[in-house]
Amino acid sequence: MSPQPFPHLLPAEGVLWYRFLVAHGAEWDRFEYDVRLGEGRPTEAHHPDYIKAMNARLSKKRLDAVGYKGAFPTIFEVTPKGARTLVGALELYSSLWIRTFPDTPPPRRAAVVGSIDPDVLTYLRSKGDLVYVVGEPDTAPA
Repeated sequence: MSPQPFPHLLPAEGVLWYRFLVAHGAEWDRFEYDVRLGEGRPTEAHHPDYIKAMNARLSKKRLDAVGYKGAFPTIFEVTPKGARTLVGALELYSSLWIRTFPDTPPPRRAAVVGSIDPDVLTYLRSKGDLVYVVGEPDTAPA
């Protein structure tokens, strides 16, 4: 077992996610981690079956977390610095969710960040996305 409570996250992301859970975790019924989306990268026909199987699993996009309120999902992206790549990640992951899980409701989108670019924050809020600023990971919890 990993000494880190959220081994699918980088250490700084794990700190942010922990802070989020303490402050807001009870707002969701449950969470899933390491949810895989999309098709992943294709393999060559000549590759052995074990390589094809490994590639099919590991090359798919991976969500940091999915929170559920009943049957309604919220996809979470966790990152220390909320910059323009955060917008792309949420856009892509929500699109892939709809393709991967067509029989579920479309997901709500949320970002858990240490800090965020003001323009990115304005854009995400204009799209109805949730943004949780929980402080830089190298500072003491509030």
